[in-house]
Amino acid sequence: MAILERLSYIENRTLIFPYFAEEQIRLISDYFGSECQIFHIGRNGTFELSNGVNIGAHHSRIRRTLHLDEVDFFRFGLVGEEVAWSEVADWASQLIATHSLTKGARDHSSLVELRIRKWMECEDVEVLPLVVKGPHVRGIVITLIWEDWMEVHEIGMSGEMSELRRAVYAMLVYHLPIKSANARGLRHVRVGLGAELPKRVRGATMSDMFGAVALCK
Repeated sequence: MAILERLSYIENRTLIFPYFAEEQIRLISDYFGSECQIFHIGRNGTFELSNGVNIGAHHSRIRRTLHLDEVDFFRFGLVGEEVAWSEVADWASQLIATHSLTKGARDHSSLVELRIRKWMECEDVEVLPLVVKGPHVRGIVITLIWEDWMEVHEIGMSGEMSELRRAVYAMLVYHLPIKSANARGLRHVRVGLGAELPKRVRGATMSDMFGAVALCK
């Protein structure tokens, strides 16, 4: 922290902490004091796993939701698999960028490729793409794995909003990551901000996430 502050002071820059949990607020606010502005950015969903089981799925209503998902996967002929980025990069980067644009974010396929290459260069981090395919649709999600965590990052889906697309989303964001995490003995699957209800009804726990801006003088 002190090194970051010193560098920002020398270069006359502002420190930005874009994503941290509630228990880290005191560390940052105590260090920077009144020069730090902390703000709430949303609630993050996490699936907790134990011995290959989604801990949140012990409620009957959650098990029913997961079962209905599987019925839809069969009905729409959806299949999912793990792939290497090199196998799907030619179409996946554009699909991810297009999805980001529909959500109001600025993006481009070349930026998607750059982000993924940067993640691949990180030591002790595995980049694992998960793909869903069906007769009339396909989708992809990029997950990052480190220690006993998996985190869902980039997502792209074809097609317009429909029951089919919602089924693809459920497989991409919930079922496939949990399946892959279980196969690796991981204990946590973080599925990001927003869409709180769909996450909770599938067993995710939600936690508040914050950001901060520190003015170093």
